[in-house]
Amino acid sequence: YLSKEGHIIEGHFCSTEQVPHKMRTDSDLKILYKNGELYDGKGRNGKRDGKGKFIYLDGSVYEGLWENDKWHGNGQLSISNDSNIKGYWNKDKLEDCVKYVDEKKNTYQPMPGGQFVNGMLTGNGHISFANGDRYQGSFKDGFWCGFGTMEYKNLPCFERVRLGGLEGIQIERDAKDHATY
Repeated sequence: YLSKEGHIIEGHFCSTEQVPHKMRTDSDLKILYKNGELYDGKGRNGKRDGKGKFIYLDGSVYEGLWENDKWHGNGQLSISNDSNIKGYWNKDKLEDCVKYVDEKKNTYQPMPGGQFVNGMLTGNGHISFANGDRYQGSFKDGFWCGFGTMEYKNLPCFERVRLGGLEGIQIERDAKDHATY
């Protein structure tokens, strides 16, 4: 079926004299948009609804749940710059992110007491860096802030980091040459 907007739509249709191309209530749906983008998944009344995959022109892909043509529920957005976001979406807005991998392959995840706010890790969380280093501790607006532990893959010690405030950075070393900042 060729829509009036110029999109090619495949699915299960019911034709009547009054409505020649009415989409069945629940069905598989494939839409090739006239700009080249593609949706493949479930549909309801001609809209993306249920589990589906949308491929954008720049190569970005959203795969997950849809409701009334919007990202709604658990899903993953893989962005063309090799970063991806896995989380819960509410009417196209990210409400709860469980994992973010940036274009450098660093992985950010909230821990109990932490969350992503406006796309930035806040509260408790951890980062696994692509080079094998790891940080676990407090974040504010996407930055390390407060108390945390930094583990360097190629060093034998852990470092505790406290950043922010007027105190600056404090360093202490234990008997095993672990550094506490």
